[in-house]
Amino acid sequence: MKMASPQNRMGLPDSPASNNNFLRSVFDGLEEPLRPFILAFHGAPAAYKNWAGVPWHKNQATKQNDRLNWYFTLAAFEPADGIYKRQERQCGMIFGIMLDDLGTKAAPLGRLGASPPTYVIETSAANYQAGYLFDTPQTDLAAVAALNEALVQAGLCDPGAKSPATRWGRLPFASNSKHTPPFPCRLMAFEPTRRYSIAQIMEGLELAPPVPKRRAALRQTRAEPTTEHDDSDVFTAAQDENPVLAALKLRGLYKGLLGVGKHDVTCPWVN
Repeated sequence: MKMASPQNRMGLPDSPASNNNFLRSVFDGLEEPLRPFILAFHGAPAAYKNWAGVPWHKNQATKQNDRLNWYFTLAAFEPADGIYKRQERQCGMIFGIMLDDLGTKAAPLGRLGASPPTYVIETSAANYQAGYLFDTPQTDLAAVAALNEALVQAGLCDPGAKSPATRWGRLPFASNSKHTPPFPCRLMAFEPTRRYSIAQIMEGLELAPPVPKRRAALRQTRAEPTTEHDDSDVFTAAQDENPVLAALKLRGLYKGLLGVGKHDVTCPWVN
């Protein structure tokens, strides 16, 4: 993965000179009437009320102001009765998937080394958003949602990140006003021709298919006593946490979740 220091971020190959240029690279080949959404505002995001955004056109000249909070969607939307809305029912296709809060709420950025993302933006100190652009824009929203869930379950994205069809991601030429003073976002890596299929992302990041319903059903089955036992039996519910993992954590040997049923640990006999 090509990384740039904050002082040298504009020295990246194919580095865009503005948010408009960045968007044009991301949405290369986008045809009307499909449009992604953008959003810009001053002040703290928690105090901002209108998150509707506006549709972006590749020929528009958006005024550049790095002091604003700038966001965009990786999805493009179709108008209904001539009106654009950032709603899943108007989503025509999705150009990529975004991993949020790498380095803090999610895994370290280095976890992506085997399958480098298309772009990486530092959105606050040592906290990153990484985007994987698709080689072909996806119209199967359920497939993209499943990929998003697989990333969350693997610890590669903020667990609160839902609905990839409507999610906001930060643009590189912007400020993060959650902090005082505002943090200047930094484009750390950008390879606009680096694009993947969903299968390549799953394989490259060693993701397991998401199984939220099966896991919940399995826990419920374990917790329900059977009526086939006589009254002398005592029902014991399954533990909430695997005792082996609990012991590894207690001894400081547990590193993190790599996927469903996969864990990164330090060997107890490493010495």
